[in-house]
Formats: sequence, structure tokens, C-alpha cells
Amino acid sequence: MPPLPHPDDGLRGSAWGGEAGFVAFATADVGARLRQRVADLGCGRGLLSAWLLAATSPGGRVDGFDLDPEQVARARARFRRAEARPRFQVGDAAALDAVSGASYDGVACMCLLAHQSDPGRVLAEMRRIARPGAWILGIEPDHVARVAGEWVDEPTLVDRATAVEEAIARGAAATGAGRYRAGRDLEDWLAGAGLTQVRGQPVPDPPALTPPYGPREWALAAALERSWREEAADEDARRALFVAGGGGEPEWAEWTRIEARIRARRLEALRRGTLAHRPSLGLRAGWGRSRTISAL
Repeated sequence: MPPLPHPDDGLRGSAWGGEAGFVAFATADVGARLRQRVADLGCGRGLLSAWLLAATSPGGRVDGFDLDPEQVARARARFRRAEARPRFQVGDAAALDAVSGASYDGVACMCLLAHQSDPGRVLAEMRRIARPGAWILGIEPDHVARVAGEWVDEPTLVDRATAVEEAIARGAAATGAGRYRAGRDLEDWLAGAGLTQVRGQPVPDPPALTPPYGPREWALAAALERSWREEAADEDARRALFVAGGGGEPEWAEWTRIEARIRARRLEALRRGTLAHRPSLGLRAGWGRSRTISAL
């Protein structure tokens, strides 16, 4: 089963303008600085955990959980020299048996629900470990919604690129390869899980890449090149999903030729430092609050 695409760390690090921007983004909706104890489910290498820690009150604590021991090891290594660090441990986001109910002031996840066959199970567990009135945050991708941004410099191809990604999303849903439009469904999932005060908004995309390049632009350029190469290496998996979603082999062959030509042109300009480009993440954040535990 091909993996669901995951936003690149370098690109995500540019969204919100880094930790400070995320703190402002998060606390504006929570209404105050995050309180003492926060959980990050499906923490991966710990990027969201770092931002959550920056947003907590002094003396606050962030616990990160991931099912993959290698990801937990990478997250721990990321904070090896940090004075304040999250606590990372192996744990199944849908069944955190070692965690007592009503343990956290806030519970968050990023790009986790998109990988779940039943997002409701994870949201139910998020509610269980959240204290009454605690906030719950999900940040999920919509890989179709990001097309308009990624192809803004090729306006005649936006509709065609969107149709390709829609077919891939249908194929992913049909084969159980992931929920490519999780961001679109996020608020409905939160409301369906019984959360109150549910609301959502797009996550700001990274700043535009504009010549002449300075250090920030070259860092973003490196992340973009890495992301494009990973996407190109995954063409066989994307083709299989496209066909499973109702697309034809001739249409796919024609589209990949167009895409390869444009990617090569962009890559050449990127390496010269002359490419003007606005990366699009297609991420959406959804917020809700836990009701009393008795309501579960």
C-alpha cells in the first residue's frame, strides 16, 4: 500500500513563521497561553511538540506519543541538547492504555487522522485523555485543495491538475491508502466526536519564494527540491491510485509528461535562485473543546 504524502518538515517549519508564529496562531484561538499539560498524538519527529512546548505556560509539559519506535527515537534526538524538552514515548493514538482519563489541558495531532481507517477512534481517545473543557486541535492535509496554490504559475493547468489529484484521492479512499482530503472533513469529524465550539481555518502557507534568494529562501528552496524529488520517486504509487480512482493509463502518461517538463524547468530555476514560487501545504486546522468526561 503506498504511503500517504506527508508535508515536508522544511516547508512546515516555514508555515506560521516558525515557533513564534505558531504560538500566535494557536493561542489566538485557544484564547490564552496554553496551560500546563499538553499531549501530541502521532508526534513523529517532534515538530508539533516543539511548537506546543513553546506555546505552553512557564513550567508546562508536552508529552509526545507515536506508534513507531524509530520516530520516537528521532524525536528524542531532536531535543537532546535542549533545556526544555517534550517527553516522547511509544503509544497507539487510538489506545493510550497507560494514560489516565482527564489527564491533559490540551490534546493535539498533525497529519495523523488522515492515516487512520477510523479517525473517530483517535478522536474518542483524545477526548478521553482531555480534561473537561480542554481544547483539542487537529491539523490535517487536503491534497486536492493545495493544487491551486502549487500551480498558480500555470493557470491553464490548474483544472487538469485538480482532476488528477481528485482521482488520486478517490483511489486512496477506495484502496485504504489514506484520506487525501482529511483537512476538508476535519471539522465534521470533530463535531461528530462530540466536541463543542468546533471551528476551523486554513493553516497559513509558507512565505512565497521570491528572488533574490537570501538564507531563508535558499533553505526553503532546499526543502522544495527535496519534496519534489520524493514526489517524483513515488510516481508508480500515484499512478496506481489514479487508476483506482477512475483515471486511465493514457491520461496518466500524458499528465506525467507535462508534469515532468514543468518540474524540470522549475528545478533549473530553483537551483539558479531565480524561481518565484508560492508553496502550498493544503493544511487545515480544526479546534474543539472537550465536554465533561461523563458525556463520553
